[in-house]
Amino acid sequence: MRPQLPVLEREVVILVVAVAEGSDFMWAGHLPIAVAAGLDPDVGALLRSGTVPRLDEPLLTVHHVARCLVDDADLDDSTFQRAVDLLGWPQVQEIVWLTGLYQAFGLAMRVARTPLPTQADTSDAEEQDPRHD
Repeated sequence: MRPQLPVLEREVVILVVAVAEGSDFMWAGHLPIAVAAGLDPDVGALLRSGTVPRLDEPLLTVHHVARCLVDDADLDDSTFQRAVDLLGWPQVQEIVWLTGLYQAFGLAMRVARTPLPTQADTSDAEEQDPRHD
């Protein structure tokens, strides 16, 4: 399946999951991508606090769908229909898949007690990566 969501919309889904999963690692990895794609850092802070930020469409619907999925593990009929009407079925499917995938990542990182990467960690990884020779 080819990605349908623009980068900013995809990253907002991931950030919603990061907050729901309490995954600082996921948050730290994806916030810079979202900001580079156009997310206002103040909106990022609101997302991090669990506050619903003021967003324009289609980002508002993307955020709402992701929040419903992490909070309720489902979409009610009206939310589903509105999302399909506004975003299209392929984009709604992608939000569902991204939410489930990143929830699984969050679970795995929580169980493994994955710490935040440090600068030394990324330097060591580059030194060990044969692609950097």
